[in-house]
Amino acid sequence: MSRTSARVRTATANLRAQLLDVIAVHQQGNIAQAIAGYREVLKIEPRQFDALRLLGAALLTDGQARESAAMLGKALAVRSDLPEAWSLHGDALMRLEQHADASRSYERALSLEPNRPLIWNNLGLQFHHLKQYEAALRCFDRAISLTPQLTEAWTNRGIALDELQRYEEAIESHRRALAQRPESVTILCNLGKALNDRQLFEESVASFDRAIALDAGCVAAWTGRAAPLSALGRMKEALASCDRAIELEAKDNHETLATRGTLLTNLNRHADAAKNLDRAATLAPDNAHIQLNRGLLHLTLGHFATGWEGYEWRQKVPGLSSALPPACPEWQPGEPVSGRRLLLRCEQGLGDTIQFCRFVPELAAAGASVILVVQDSLHTLLSSLKGTTQLLRVSDPIPSADLQCRLLSVPHRRGTTLETIPRDVPYLTPPAEHLRLWRERLGLPRRLRVGLAASGNPDHGNDRNRSIPLRHFATLRGLDVEWHLLQKDVRKDDLPWLESLSLVDHREYLREFADTAALARCMDVVVSVDTSIAHLAGALGVPLLLLIPIGPDWRWMLERTDSPWYPSARILRQTSFGDWEEPIARLGQALAELSAPAGCTCAAPNRDVNITT
Repeated sequence: MSRTSARVRTATANLRAQLLDVIAVHQQGNIAQAIAGYREVLKIEPRQFDALRLLGAALLTDGQARESAAMLGKALAVRSDLPEAWSLHGDALMRLEQHADASRSYERALSLEPNRPLIWNNLGLQFHHLKQYEAALRCFDRAISLTPQLTEAWTNRGIALDELQRYEEAIESHRRALAQRPESVTILCNLGKALNDRQLFEESVASFDRAIALDAGCVAAWTGRAAPLSALGRMKEALASCDRAIELEAKDNHETLATRGTLLTNLNRHADAAKNLDRAATLAPDNAHIQLNRGLLHLTLGHFATGWEGYEWRQKVPGLSSALPPACPEWQPGEPVSGRRLLLRCEQGLGDTIQFCRFVPELAAAGASVILVVQDSLHTLLSSLKGTTQLLRVSDPIPSADLQCRLLSVPHRRGTTLETIPRDVPYLTPPAEHLRLWRERLGLPRRLRVGLAASGNPDHGNDRNRSIPLRHFATLRGLDVEWHLLQKDVRKDDLPWLESLSLVDHREYLREFADTAALARCMDVVVSVDTSIAHLAGALGVPLLLLIPIGPDWRWMLERTDSPWYPSARILRQTSFGDWEEPIARLGQALAELSAPAGCTCAAPNRDVNITT
């Protein structure tokens, strides 16, 4: 053997011994010394795979994620067939919140060794961060199939299912995790959230209470507990829970401040709520939910300049955003519209379209050629709206225009204030043929005709508080009035009350909103909860008695019994959370004071029926 070969063999053996010494130091937990040792090895052999890989691992343990990712990348350039190296690379990228890159590293690791439950769990976490919840769920399921006792996968699975609104499955998954770790505060908080989302509020409070019993300093438990307490109407307890979270953190937290603002709103302490949300918005200027909630609260308070600006953040909130095609420029605030084709697109619910289409005549008067796109079910009714150059359904082909705007952004673009809301009613009129058919169907009135809409869309976020079960109207059965059902859908629990309350059921004839509008126009007064029927009655100029929960939608504002949007409306508000008995009693008094109609109301609202505000 040559002297050169011998020297090489000796140097290699020495380097290997040096590396083994560093590994021993690393295994003893001396991270800083191990990092220095690996660097010494790499000075001698820069492409030594184990030194690169283990230095990456040590750097990650030391919190140096960026250097760790770089070092592991060098290791993988030398050798790419070791799943542990790809998994570590994914761990480093996950720490750096580079979730798409991390997912690719984990996928590479699994392509080399597919039966690794922890890597499947970590891959699922990356998909979760990327909001790809179905993909995340598949990963957690695979991890569980390999290791059913992997608690992290069960709880992560529950969180993904909660995001997918599969609440029953989410709760079961969290319970499986809790069975394995019954003292886990984190799992109890995750379970509490899922129970709250499933509207099992008592059980949710119990889960958070159990977490607090285990760790009285858990901020997440105190904050999470506030939501189900609020839903149960236990507002003071909810606020105290939120305040305790703030005390524990000893600093302003935007999420806690936002939660506190919501609770103060439900306690009718709106000015204090605005201060909390203003502070939260300052701390989290890019948080769309907080900015939107802040805007809605300012609209509720009548601060329209701040409110409309905040309301624009809805476009960054999932479920509320509505895309505009890039081909047509978006109308900007203050930009003149005279001589231009302006495309207005409906968004959100039918009531929103009915409320905001009032701006079309004003825009036409300013010189715009307005193309209005509305929901198919509103097309016939809105054909009576003045000022439209074209009225289209959302299912119709959309023509080109000079400018475009979402319908609910119009007041922001025009700088609408409380004083400049267009108030001329009626601005909608049912088709004459529809009115004629209803006049024949109803015949001459013998008593006061009252149209009722007690519930709206069950998928509405606040439906639990705004809709009223028909049984609550049983106290009004002695009134000398003629009740007519205006809503198209009736909840299962309400069906027995249709006959009990002598409600005339017209659902089979309500095919589109023009039918509902004609029926409502034949009423002397409409009684409605906060749903599209309320907006319809207001737009038709029909007297409206509006029943509002204690935490009202922004457009009904606070305390006032009238509406700046609908001159014919009188607002009957709850005075305590969840209690409809008192406002319905006031409703009964209001109806008793109204005179029975002297003749048919189909041609015009009965001028003898006057609702004072």
